[in-house]
Amino acid sequence: MSSSKFVRLHDLMNTCVHLSQRATNVLKQQVYHENNFNIVQKGMCANDVYTELDLQIQKTIHYNLKQLYPRAKIICEEEESSIDENIKPSIMPDELLRMRNKQKIFSADILLNSASVRRLQYLKYLEDLLSFNYDFLRADDVKRGLDDIYNNEVLEKDLTFWIDPLDGSKGLVEGHTEHITTIIGVCIKNRPILGIVHKPFSGDALSFQSGKSYVGLPQCGLFTVLQKIQTDFENFENFTLHVPPFSRDENIDRHLFQPKICGSHNRNQDEMDKLIYATNPQRIERVAGSANKFVHMVEGQSDFYMNFVPGFKFWDMCGSEAILASRFGILTDAQKRPIFYEPNMHPTIKDGLIAAKNKSIYKLCEHRIERFTRMSLEQNHQRIQLQALESKRIRQELQELDQQQQNIKSLI
Repeated sequence: MSSSKFVRLHDLMNTCVHLSQRATNVLKQQVYHENNFNIVQKGMCANDVYTELDLQIQKTIHYNLKQLYPRAKIICEEEESSIDENIKPSIMPDELLRMRNKQKIFSADILLNSASVRRLQYLKYLEDLLSFNYDFLRADDVKRGLDDIYNNEVLEKDLTFWIDPLDGSKGLVEGHTEHITTIIGVCIKNRPILGIVHKPFSGDALSFQSGKSYVGLPQCGLFTVLQKIQTDFENFENFTLHVPPFSRDENIDRHLFQPKICGSHNRNQDEMDKLIYATNPQRIERVAGSANKFVHMVEGQSDFYMNFVPGFKFWDMCGSEAILASRFGILTDAQKRPIFYEPNMHPTIKDGLIAAKNKSIYKLCEHRIERFTRMSLEQNHQRIQLQALESKRIRQELQELDQQQQNIKSLI
């Protein structure tokens, strides 16, 4: 088989949007009919759960992508071996292609025109990234962005998909459907080129009949796709909107500006809160779900997010970073380096995450945190990471001890 097959990016975007919409229809139907979810706990953490719907949605996405892009790498949150062979895709590739051709959301002209209009802004954005750390010169997206305006074709063999079929499963079983997202991130040479974050439930009064997708291509921008579904959950319309980049805020008042902070519900959040309060925030909003935090940012509801507790995975972040970068938002680790999504590495991001609306807000929050703690961001990360790992070790020992006691009681 030849490895030189090309993929057109607008076709890939259309495929992934339709696929995420159709794959989550089974979820909408189950919630609509108030069916119970079969919950499975994966690890020792109570929040680490999945449902049969995770597996159904993953099966649908993985199968279709594998059939349509056989030369690409596809990596999902759940192990394929854990999915029962009786679980079948809810849509097949031929039907997906018919749908994509019938309702074309994106075209090559739309993307090329958008990339051309944004070209100078995009170059300034790349300069901002390089000002943080010259490691960004190793990032393929930065190198390509500096070299060419926009190329709508990429080699299929260069693509890696990172899939989280149902981010926010814990929120689902608790009835918080607004927390749920399906994430499809696409990398070339370990860096995001495209991200789709689909919210099956948009949170409004008609949420059973509507969903919203955030589609980010950093060179071309962020698009939102509002999905209106008929009551049969099969027929729908899509309405697309292009979202402008964030402002650069170059003249920000370093004394008076108060950032809007996106926060987490994590363990060890007390230590993170000390850093957050050091930024002199206007407000702090706790947001559940990995991708939801970045939706919160691209919607303009928050300016800054930081997490030094290990937990985010590549499938959480690849698509999320792409939608943030498509508005020229900044994402680095605690050492101000880019995140490289390498398929052969452990998928846990251990070096921290710092996200900001722009360079000015990033630098201002960094300055305030370092002045308050008298430590660099990297030193703060190392301190909090060690505390988190120690807390995890203690929890595991206590759980093992509790299990031993239960085993002893069962023998008496």
